[in-house]
Amino acid sequence: MQNNITIIIPARNCIKFIDECMESIFNQTMKNFDVKICFDNDYESLEYFKTTPYYKKVDTYITEERVYPYIIRNSLWDIVKTKHVLFFDADDIMIPEMIERIWKFEYINDMLRFGFRNFQDGQSIDTAKNSNMLAHGVFYTTKRLYERTGGFQPWLCGADTEFLERCQKNYISIGSIDDYLFYRRKHNNCLTIHPDTKMNGDLRNKYTDIIYENRKKDMVPLHIETQKTKIIKC
Repeated sequence: MQNNITIIIPARNCIKFIDECMESIFNQTMKNFDVKICFDNDYESLEYFKTTPYYKKVDTYITEERVYPYIIRNSLWDIVKTKHVLFFDADDIMIPEMIERIWKFEYINDMLRFGFRNFQDGQSIDTAKNSNMLAHGVFYTTKRLYERTGGFQPWLCGADTEFLERCQKNYISIGSIDDYLFYRRKHNNCLTIHPDTKMNGDLRNKYTDIIYENRKKDMVPLHIETQKTKIIKC
């Protein structure tokens, strides 16, 4: 089957998680995807990944410096050849039907959001609980939308929310699947918990203020000048 969806994954400090993540991807009921993973100047995780059976199945990259996930997303999105893209995280786990469920909607919307279940690192996904919101950082979109928007802000956190709000402000068609399609792992290094980027932290509050101010405006530009970085194929 022709690969129609590219899965984009920024990765850092993921040795504990990457096997489960990749296993869930390659156990999908629908196989019409390829994977691009980029390690954020993290050679230790990269060297571990090279020992796994997944290394030869995906396109692997590394950055020359630490740039955080959104610049990696922009850089990978820029080189995607498929029309369809799924943003995913290296510490999360797909349900087996995730790609199949997305594919049923892919011609309807430029963006598709979905539900998820939270589970704590060290615990089984059987303990996961439904979230009362749709995911911000994990979603389906198109290469066309990248060309229209320029991508994500080069922020350390919160740029996925800004991207969604900017698209909504400009009447981009955004669909949703309320059912959960993946499990989100909560751990000390995830962006919502890490001291540098945590919820209600100074930096995140700064970005949140920008998002709220844009929400009040009648118009917000859809296309912005975004930042990319050099990524090295491994």
